[in-house]
Amino acid sequence: VKVSLRGGHLKAKTADDAFRFQAGGLIAADTAWYSADDNVVKANDWGNGTEIRYARLFILGKVWNHWNFKLQYDFEGPGALKDASLEYTGLRKYTEIPLNIKVGFYKEPFSLEELTMAKFTTFMERALPNAMAPSRNVGVQLASSGGVYQGGWTAAAGWFTGGVIAENDNGNDESNAFAGRLTLAPWAAKTQVLHLGGAVEYRNYDNSSIRIRSRPEAHTAEHRMVDTGDFTADSTLKWGAELAGVYGPFSVQGEYIYTHVNNYNGTGADAGLNGWYGFASWLLTGESRSYLSKSGVFGRIKPKGVVGRGGWGAWELVGRY
Repeated sequence: VKVSLRGGHLKAKTADDAFRFQAGGLIAADTAWYSADDNVVKANDWGNGTEIRYARLFILGKVWNHWNFKLQYDFEGPGALKDASLEYTGLRKYTEIPLNIKVGFYKEPFSLEELTMAKFTTFMERALPNAMAPSRNVGVQLASSGGVYQGGWTAAAGWFTGGVIAENDNGNDESNAFAGRLTLAPWAAKTQVLHLGGAVEYRNYDNSSIRIRSRPEAHTAEHRMVDTGDFTADSTLKWGAELAGVYGPFSVQGEYIYTHVNNYNGTGADAGLNGWYGFASWLLTGESRSYLSKSGVFGRIKPKGVVGRGGWGAWELVGRY
Protein backbone atom coordinates (compact mmCIF):
# COMPACT_ATOMS: atom_id res chain seq x y z
CA VAL A 1 0.00 0.00 0.00
CA LYS A 2 1.30 3.44 -0.97
CA VAL A 3 0.45 6.36 1.35
CA SER A 4 0.81 10.06 0.52
CA LEU A 5 -0.29 13.53 1.61
CA ARG A 6 -0.39 14.95 -1.90
CA GLY A 7 -2.95 17.73 -2.30
CA GLY A 8 -3.33 18.12 1.45
CA HIS A 9 -5.32 14.91 1.91
CA LEU A 10 -4.40 11.58 3.45
CA LYS A 11 -4.37 9.12 0.55
CA ALA A 12 -3.64 5.42 0.28
CA LYS A 13 -3.79 2.99 -2.65
CA THR A 14 -2.71 -0.51 -3.53
CA ALA A 15 0.11 -1.16 -5.97
CA ASP A 16 -2.32 -2.34 -8.67
CA ASP A 17 -4.53 0.76 -8.09
CA ALA A 18 -7.58 -1.48 -7.58
CA PHE A 19 -8.25 0.06 -4.15
CA ARG A 20 -8.03 3.72 -3.19
CA PHE A 21 -8.83 5.61 -0.01
CA GLN A 22 -8.79 9.33 0.78
CA ALA A 23 -9.76 11.27 3.89
CA GLY A 24 -10.02 14.99 4.38
CA GLY A 25 -11.90 17.84 5.96
CA LEU A 26 -13.08 21.40 5.51
CA ILE A 27 -13.79 24.27 7.89
CA ALA A 28 -15.29 27.63 6.88
CA ALA A 29 -15.70 30.58 9.25
CA ASP A 30 -17.76 33.71 8.62
CA THR A 31 -18.40 37.04 10.30
CA ALA A 32 -20.78 39.73 9.08
CA TRP A 33 -22.30 43.10 9.98
CA TYR A 34 -25.36 44.44 8.19
CA SER A 35 -26.80 47.83 7.32
CA ALA A 36 -30.25 48.21 5.79
CA ASP A 37 -32.93 50.80 5.05
CA ASP A 38 -35.54 50.64 7.82
CA ASN A 39 -38.22 50.91 5.13
CA VAL A 40 -37.08 47.49 3.92
CA VAL A 41 -36.20 45.73 7.14
CA LYS A 42 -34.88 47.01 10.44
CA ALA A 43 -31.12 46.57 10.60
CA ASN A 44 -31.26 44.76 13.95
CA ASP A 45 -33.45 42.07 12.36
CA TRP A 46 -30.53 40.79 10.28
CA GLY A 47 -28.44 39.41 13.11
CA ASN A 48 -24.82 40.55 13.10
CA GLY A 49 -22.56 37.75 14.18
CA THR A 50 -19.77 35.23 13.73
CA GLU A 51 -20.09 31.52 13.12
CA ILE A 52 -18.38 28.36 11.96
CA ARG A 53 -20.32 28.03 8.70
CA TYR A 54 -19.47 24.36 8.31
CA ALA A 55 -17.00 21.81 9.62
CA ARG A 56 -16.94 18.64 7.52
CA LEU A 57 -15.10 15.35 7.39
CA PHE A 58 -15.20 13.04 4.40
CA ILE A 59 -13.85 9.76 3.11
CA LEU A 60 -13.93 8.62 -0.49
CA GLY A 61 -12.26 6.06 -2.68
CA LYS A 62 -12.78 2.97 -4.80
CA VAL A 63 -12.79 -0.80 -4.30
CA TRP A 64 -12.30 -3.60 -6.82
CA ASN A 65 -11.43 -1.10 -9.59
CA HIS A 66 -14.99 -0.08 -10.50
CA TRP A 67 -16.80 0.85 -7.28
CA ASN A 68 -16.46 4.46 -6.09
CA PHE A 69 -17.79 5.51 -2.68
CA LYS A 70 -18.16 8.77 -0.76
CA LEU A 71 -19.30 9.58 2.78
CA GLN A 72 -19.36 13.14 4.15
CA TYR A 73 -20.63 14.52 7.47
CA ASP A 74 -21.13 18.13 8.55
CA PHE A 75 -20.77 18.97 12.26
CA GLU A 76 -22.30 22.46 11.89
CA GLY A 77 -25.40 22.94 14.05
CA PRO A 78 -27.03 19.63 14.94
CA GLY A 79 -24.95 17.86 12.32
CA ALA A 80 -26.08 16.38 9.05
CA LEU A 81 -25.09 13.70 6.57
CA LYS A 82 -24.04 15.45 3.36
CA ASP A 83 -23.16 12.55 1.07
CA ALA A 84 -23.49 8.79 1.14
CA SER A 85 -23.16 7.29 -2.33
CA LEU A 86 -21.89 4.31 -4.27
CA GLU A 87 -21.01 4.52 -7.98
CA TYR A 88 -20.28 1.73 -10.44
CA THR A 89 -17.97 2.64 -13.34
CA GLY A 90 -17.57 -0.79 -14.93
CA LEU A 91 -20.33 -0.31 -17.52
CA ARG A 92 -17.85 1.35 -19.85
CA LYS A 93 -16.59 -2.15 -20.70
CA TYR A 94 -19.88 -2.81 -22.50
CA THR A 95 -20.53 0.64 -24.05
CA GLU A 96 -18.62 2.78 -26.49
CA ILE A 97 -18.66 5.76 -24.10
CA PRO A 98 -18.09 5.96 -20.32
CA LEU A 99 -21.33 5.23 -18.45
CA ASN A 100 -21.60 5.27 -14.66
CA ILE A 101 -24.52 4.38 -12.41
CA LYS A 102 -24.78 6.03 -9.00
CA VAL A 103 -27.08 5.34 -6.03
CA GLY A 104 -27.42 6.86 -2.58
CA PHE A 105 -27.79 10.33 -1.08
CA TYR A 106 -26.18 13.05 -3.19
CA LYS A 107 -26.94 16.14 -5.29
CA GLU A 108 -29.32 15.98 -8.22
CA PRO A 109 -27.79 16.93 -11.60
CA PHE A 110 -28.96 20.56 -11.60
CA SER A 111 -27.14 23.94 -11.48
CA LEU A 112 -23.44 24.64 -12.00
CA GLU A 113 -23.07 26.49 -8.70
CA GLU A 114 -24.98 23.86 -6.69
CA LEU A 115 -22.91 20.99 -8.09
CA THR A 116 -19.58 22.77 -7.57
CA MET A 117 -18.25 21.55 -4.23
CA ALA A 118 -18.50 24.02 -1.32
CA LYS A 119 -14.72 24.25 -0.97
CA PHE A 120 -14.41 25.21 -4.66
CA THR A 121 -17.22 27.77 -5.02
CA THR A 122 -16.09 31.37 -5.52
CA PHE A 123 -18.29 32.65 -2.67
CA MET A 124 -18.87 30.98 0.69
CA GLU A 125 -22.64 31.25 0.12
CA ARG A 126 -24.33 30.37 -3.15
CA ALA A 127 -26.44 33.00 -4.94
CA LEU A 128 -30.11 33.67 -4.10
CA PRO A 129 -31.56 31.75 -7.12
CA ASN A 130 -29.93 28.64 -5.66
CA ALA A 131 -33.00 28.48 -3.38
CA MET A 132 -34.80 26.90 -6.36
CA ALA A 133 -32.07 24.41 -7.21
CA PRO A 134 -32.69 20.89 -5.89
CA SER A 135 -29.81 19.71 -3.75
CA ARG A 136 -29.17 16.36 -2.05
CA ASN A 137 -31.83 13.67 -2.28
CA VAL A 138 -31.94 9.89 -2.35
CA GLY A 139 -31.86 8.61 -5.90
CA VAL A 140 -30.25 6.73 -8.76
CA GLN A 141 -28.71 8.25 -11.87
CA LEU A 142 -26.80 7.43 -15.04
CA ALA A 143 -23.98 9.74 -16.12
CA SER A 144 -21.60 9.93 -19.04
CA SER A 145 -18.95 12.25 -20.46
CA GLY A 146 -16.67 12.57 -23.42
CA GLY A 147 -14.35 14.84 -25.38
CA VAL A 148 -15.32 17.38 -28.01
CA TYR A 149 -13.14 19.85 -29.91
CA GLN A 150 -10.73 21.20 -27.24
CA GLY A 151 -12.97 20.42 -24.29
CA GLY A 152 -15.65 17.97 -23.26
CA TRP A 153 -19.32 17.26 -22.63
CA THR A 154 -21.29 15.67 -19.81
CA ALA A 155 -24.77 14.18 -19.47
CA ALA A 156 -26.57 12.93 -16.36
CA ALA A 157 -30.16 11.90 -15.64
CA GLY A 158 -31.83 10.22 -12.70
CA TRP A 159 -34.82 9.59 -10.44
CA PHE A 160 -34.90 11.10 -6.96
CA THR A 161 -37.15 11.28 -3.90
CA GLY A 162 -37.28 13.95 -1.23
CA GLY A 163 -38.20 17.63 -1.15
CA VAL A 164 -37.27 20.80 -3.00
CA ILE A 165 -35.98 22.97 -0.13
CA ALA A 166 -38.08 21.93 2.86
CA GLU A 167 -40.91 19.46 2.58
CA ASN A 168 -43.44 18.30 5.16
CA ASP A 169 -45.20 15.23 3.81
CA ASN A 170 -47.73 15.03 6.69
CA GLY A 171 -47.70 11.26 6.48
CA ASN A 172 -48.24 11.21 2.71
CA ASP A 173 -46.02 9.52 0.15
CA GLU A 174 -42.73 11.23 -0.63
CA SER A 175 -42.49 13.39 -3.70
CA ASN A 176 -40.42 12.02 -6.54
CA ALA A 177 -38.59 13.67 -9.40
CA PHE A 178 -36.80 13.13 -12.67
CA ALA A 179 -33.81 15.38 -13.28
CA GLY A 180 -31.24 15.75 -16.03
CA ARG A 181 -28.34 18.00 -17.02
CA LEU A 182 -26.25 18.52 -20.15
CA THR A 183 -23.04 20.54 -20.38
CA LEU A 184 -20.72 21.45 -23.22
CA ALA A 185 -17.26 22.99 -22.90
CA PRO A 186 -15.85 23.50 -26.42
CA TRP A 187 -12.77 25.00 -24.78
CA ALA A 188 -11.45 23.56 -21.52
CA ALA A 189 -7.75 24.35 -21.43
CA LYS A 190 -5.74 25.05 -18.28
CA THR A 191 -6.29 28.83 -18.43
CA GLN A 192 -9.13 29.20 -20.96
CA VAL A 193 -12.61 27.72 -20.49
CA LEU A 194 -16.01 28.21 -22.08
CA HIS A 195 -18.85 26.37 -20.31
CA LEU A 196 -22.47 26.04 -21.48
CA GLY A 197 -25.07 24.02 -19.62
CA GLY A 198 -28.74 23.34 -19.10
CA ALA A 199 -30.78 21.28 -16.63
CA VAL A 200 -34.40 20.33 -16.00
CA GLU A 201 -36.31 18.74 -13.11
CA TYR A 202 -39.93 17.58 -12.93
CA ARG A 203 -41.18 16.78 -9.42
CA ASN A 204 -44.57 15.27 -8.52
CA TYR A 205 -46.06 15.89 -5.07
CA ASP A 206 -48.63 14.11 -2.93
CA ASN A 207 -50.31 17.01 -1.10
CA SER A 208 -46.97 17.93 0.41
CA SER A 209 -46.20 21.36 1.80
CA ILE A 210 -43.47 23.17 -0.13
CA ARG A 211 -41.42 26.19 0.91
CA ILE A 212 -38.66 27.99 -0.99
CA ARG A 213 -36.59 30.47 0.98
CA SER A 214 -33.07 31.81 1.23
CA ARG A 215 -30.94 34.07 3.37
CA PRO A 216 -29.34 37.13 1.67
CA GLU A 217 -26.19 35.24 0.60
CA ALA A 218 -24.90 35.37 4.18
CA HIS A 219 -25.72 32.57 6.60
CA THR A 220 -25.42 34.66 9.78
CA ALA A 221 -28.44 36.77 8.70
CA GLU A 222 -31.69 35.86 10.43
CA HIS A 223 -33.93 37.62 7.91
CA ARG A 224 -35.00 35.76 4.76
CA MET A 225 -35.16 38.12 1.78
CA VAL A 226 -36.77 35.36 -0.28
CA ASP A 227 -39.53 33.29 1.35
CA THR A 228 -42.62 31.90 -0.34
CA GLY A 229 -44.12 30.55 2.88
CA ASP A 230 -45.75 27.12 2.85
CA PHE A 231 -47.84 26.19 -0.17
CA THR A 232 -49.06 23.02 -1.87
CA ALA A 233 -48.82 21.99 -5.50
CA ASP A 234 -49.47 19.00 -7.71
CA SER A 235 -46.08 19.32 -9.38
CA THR A 236 -43.23 21.65 -10.29
CA LEU A 237 -41.23 21.91 -13.48
CA LYS A 238 -37.96 23.80 -13.29
CA TRP A 239 -35.21 24.47 -15.76
CA GLY A 240 -31.89 26.23 -15.59
CA ALA A 241 -29.35 27.69 -18.01
CA GLU A 242 -25.63 28.04 -17.28
CA LEU A 243 -22.83 30.13 -18.78
CA ALA A 244 -19.25 30.50 -17.55
CA GLY A 245 -15.90 31.51 -18.96
CA VAL A 246 -12.28 31.69 -17.86
CA TYR A 247 -9.51 33.68 -19.50
CA GLY A 248 -6.30 33.54 -17.49
CA PRO A 249 -6.91 35.11 -14.06
CA PHE A 250 -10.32 36.49 -15.12
CA SER A 251 -13.59 34.56 -15.02
CA VAL A 252 -17.33 35.14 -15.27
CA GLN A 253 -20.28 32.93 -14.36
CA GLY A 254 -24.06 33.23 -14.46
CA GLU A 255 -27.22 31.15 -14.25
CA TYR A 256 -30.97 31.55 -14.76
CA ILE A 257 -33.48 29.27 -13.00
CA TYR A 258 -37.25 29.16 -13.60
CA THR A 259 -39.81 27.13 -11.62
CA HIS A 260 -43.35 26.51 -12.90
CA VAL A 261 -45.80 25.51 -10.13
CA ASN A 262 -48.83 23.45 -11.21
CA ASN A 263 -52.09 23.87 -9.21
CA TYR A 264 -50.71 26.40 -6.76
CA ASN A 265 -52.33 25.96 -3.30
CA GLY A 266 -55.01 23.74 -4.85
CA THR A 267 -56.62 26.71 -6.64
CA GLY A 268 -56.20 25.25 -10.12
CA ALA A 269 -53.99 28.19 -11.01
CA ASP A 270 -50.33 28.01 -11.94
CA ALA A 271 -47.50 30.16 -10.64
CA GLY A 272 -44.01 31.00 -11.81
CA LEU A 273 -40.81 31.76 -9.88
CA ASN A 274 -37.55 32.83 -11.46
CA GLY A 275 -34.14 34.23 -10.59
CA TRP A 276 -30.68 34.78 -11.95
CA TYR A 277 -27.19 35.83 -10.87
CA GLY A 278 -23.93 36.86 -12.46
CA PHE A 279 -20.44 37.37 -11.08
CA ALA A 280 -16.98 38.35 -12.24
CA SER A 281 -13.68 37.30 -10.69
CA TRP A 282 -10.06 38.45 -10.90
CA LEU A 283 -7.31 36.37 -9.30
CA LEU A 284 -4.84 39.07 -8.34
CA THR A 285 -1.97 36.59 -7.94
CA GLY A 286 -2.33 35.21 -11.49
CA GLU A 287 -3.95 31.79 -10.97
CA SER A 288 -6.87 30.47 -13.05
CA ARG A 289 -10.06 28.69 -12.01
CA SER A 290 -9.68 25.01 -12.83
CA TYR A 291 -12.41 23.19 -14.75
CA LEU A 292 -13.34 19.51 -14.41
CA SER A 293 -14.51 18.58 -17.90
CA LYS A 294 -15.61 15.07 -16.90
CA SER A 295 -18.20 16.45 -14.46
CA GLY A 296 -18.94 19.88 -15.92
CA VAL A 297 -18.08 21.87 -12.76
CA PHE A 298 -15.21 23.95 -11.43
CA GLY A 299 -12.47 22.57 -9.21
CA ARG A 300 -9.86 23.98 -6.87
CA ILE A 301 -7.63 26.99 -7.39
CA LYS A 302 -4.00 25.99 -6.89
CA PRO A 303 -1.95 28.90 -5.47
CA LYS A 304 1.30 29.66 -7.23
CA GLY A 305 2.90 30.47 -3.89
CA VAL A 306 2.37 28.78 -0.53
CA VAL A 307 2.16 30.84 2.65
CA GLY A 308 5.10 29.89 4.87
CA ARG A 309 7.16 28.81 1.88
CA GLY A 310 7.98 32.24 0.51
CA GLY A 311 4.59 32.81 -1.13
CA TRP A 312 1.48 34.90 -0.51
CA GLY A 313 -1.11 32.28 -1.39
CA ALA A 314 -3.89 33.09 -3.87
CA TRP A 315 -5.89 36.34 -3.57
CA GLU A 316 -9.10 37.00 -5.46
CA LEU A 317 -11.34 40.03 -6.07
CA VAL A 318 -14.96 39.13 -6.90
CA GLY A 319 -18.33 40.81 -7.31
CA ARG A 320 -21.78 39.27 -7.71
CA TYR A 321 -25.20 40.64 -8.58
